Amino acid sequence: MVENETEKKRKNCADALAVIQYKLRQIKKDSSAYGYRYLSLPELVDRVYEISGTLGVCITFDMEKLEGDLYKTTARMVYIETGESISSSVYGMISSNDIPVKKDGVTKTMNFMQWFGSCSTYMRRYALQNLLGLAADEDDDAGGKYNNNF
Repeated sequence: MVENETEKKRKNCADALAVIQYKLRQIKKDSSAYGYRYLSLPELVDRVYEISGTLGVCITFDMEKLEGDLYKTTARMVYIETGESISSSVYGMISSNDIPVKKDGVTKTMNFMQWFGSCSTYMRRYALQNLLGLAADEDDDAGGKYNNNF
């Protein structure tokens, strides 16, 4: 019996990463906010787990509070057979104060847990994108969307 290439166990994290990158090369941005399109964390995680589970690797997330309002979020790929891992971390400030947020012309206040959830989702998405080497957002800086006179 010939094994399907996606079901064949990889030799290490780099080998599995190459397969995941190939499989996700044309992933579609499924969400939009503030005038740009991006790939949501649930969609990204679903697609990655669907592929990684067949390759003998798992993906984990860790979040660590550093000093003050500074947090570090790490996405890690672990090769199950050997424990070898690769990781990528993202740092972000998560204020402990209530945050005013404007949506649809109305200003509302997010309490700390709402803001923390929003920020941690954002940080996990970027940590995973960085780990996998994916460009899952539109490049709004290069497109001249903002007029920066530097």
